[in-house]
Amino acid sequence: MCAAKIDPNKPGFDVSAALDCAHASALAYAAADDPTKAAELAGSWGLTGLEPLPHEPQFGIALRAGQRVIVAFRGTTKTVHWRTNLNFLPKKTPWGLAHRGFVNAAGLFWPDLRDRIAGQPGQASDLFLTGHSLGAAIAVLTAAMVAREDGRHVPGVITFGQPPVAWGSFNRAFEDHFGSSYVRFVHDRDGVAEHPWARFEHVHADRYLKYIDVNDDLWEGWPLLRAFADAAKAPGKYGGLEMFKTHGMHHYIGALDAFASSARGS
Repeated sequence: MCAAKIDPNKPGFDVSAALDCAHASALAYAAADDPTKAAELAGSWGLTGLEPLPHEPQFGIALRAGQRVIVAFRGTTKTVHWRTNLNFLPKKTPWGLAHRGFVNAAGLFWPDLRDRIAGQPGQASDLFLTGHSLGAAIAVLTAAMVAREDGRHVPGVITFGQPPVAWGSFNRAFEDHFGSSYVRFVHDRDGVAEHPWARFEHVHADRYLKYIDVNDDLWEGWPLLRAFADAAKAPGKYGGLEMFKTHGMHHYIGALDAFASSARGS
């Protein structure tokens, strides 16, 4: 796939859905600390009905963005989460081998989410799954559970700073089922998203990738030359440790906010 910069003035990329999911992913962190303040912040972003989904040691939220029902999962915030991240021995799933810690984390939410989804009529056509970092991995594996065990179509699996979660047969099955409904955002030097966790792989690495460069421009696919240039520029912009600093959820929101503003012509 040849990478190309995304033009905000041309149709084809739903920045509204991406920004709603980015905001929801940030709120998954905030709601764990103070649900009331998180609900107020959600309202300022046009999101309503925030409901915490605590499943210790993990945490998520459900909320609405218009007709969209968004379930967002929190990333790493506690020492115990590193036990999940580092539990990378493969675990068998119906679609193939996947990261054991991430599979187990998604499994904590599944009984609750299965009951919630079963209560929705039709094909869950308004359900979006999202998250940042560890939460992004949980979103991918939860989407697979919905597909396998409930059989419904999920129109949006949108992740930010997502580590790779599985190997060959799982990734092929995921791609066959979700296709372009899956979108993976990676900020230029994000070391978590591109770390080769025990040689796990991303689902068709370039096809579903939205790359955010050091100038916060969005690209379809992995722009190799741009990435080399970003590697040279990033230390000056971020002041070192850029592989960790660019992982922050606020960088993803900032880039999408800028893109949305350009699309509106402001």
